[in-house]
Amino acid sequence: MSFVTLSYLQRMSLFLGQHQIKETHLQQWLQLRDQGYDVILNDCVDPITLSNREDALLNWLEDYEVEEAWKLAEPLAVGGIEVEALEHITKQWQSDATEMWKTGLHWLVLSLEVAWMLQNSLRGGERIANVVQAMKSYSYLDQAPQQEVEVHQGLEDTLRLFAHKIKHGIQVERHYEQQLPKILAYESELNQVWLNLIDNAIDAMKGNGKIEITTTSHSGYIEVGITDFGQGIPVEIQNHIFDPFFTTKGDGGFGLGLEIVRRVIEARHHGRVQFTSRPGRTSFWVQLPVNSGSNSIAEV
Repeated sequence: MSFVTLSYLQRMSLFLGQHQIKETHLQQWLQLRDQGYDVILNDCVDPITLSNREDALLNWLEDYEVEEAWKLAEPLAVGGIEVEALEHITKQWQSDATEMWKTGLHWLVLSLEVAWMLQNSLRGGERIANVVQAMKSYSYLDQAPQQEVEVHQGLEDTLRLFAHKIKHGIQVERHYEQQLPKILAYESELNQVWLNLIDNAIDAMKGNGKIEITTTSHSGYIEVGITDFGQGIPVEIQNHIFDPFFTTKGDGGFGLGLEIVRRVIEARHHGRVQFTSRPGRTSFWVQLPVNSGSNSIAEV
């Protein structure tokens, strides 16, 4: 599964969730997504039915002048989505000049596409079910303000999504504080922080080695540490890794990952992100106030 695909899905989820869309409309998209996850998890559709459904969806998408309809039809069909269900949602959005329903449609397609890729790479019903549950937290249409968040749950959901990358040769060592307090936070945005930091750590290991994840609590704040034992970040670029569009991942990298990490932690949660790196060891440390609405790290 592509990290870029998953990251884009999460950003789209945040965009939709913050666009003041009616709760009933969001719930309809979420219901379709969950139905699609169940179909993908059970993997019980015969090829003829799948082909017929895809043809019908393609015709419907083209009728509504959806761009690249041929790309969208297949994951919708695999997820068991029928034309009637899409038509029902679309009719409720006909007065919306922004055509946000098309954004919702692309969100649904991307959600199903990621689940489909995971299902193909993992196999094994129980593990897939766990990953699909994690997917729900990553594609949640979050309209809520800050809420109490269990940081360990977000870390574990992220690790499940990367199971296909870490199952061969990479060991994850957890040092979790058992009584880590919940924090007041924007859960979906924090998940994107863990997504970026863990993905970078996995890439640094180049398929073999160990990643350590540590959590501790202090007076008024918690700390999360993610350490890899890869080659380290070259000294000459360490001052630039949080710059927008700076990347060490070559042409395929978007260069937004660590800039997003800093923005989410510092601007949105009044926390702090720091790192140390030398050949053979890189650690990122995220400090988050337990109640980010009233205190910053500098004040606790």
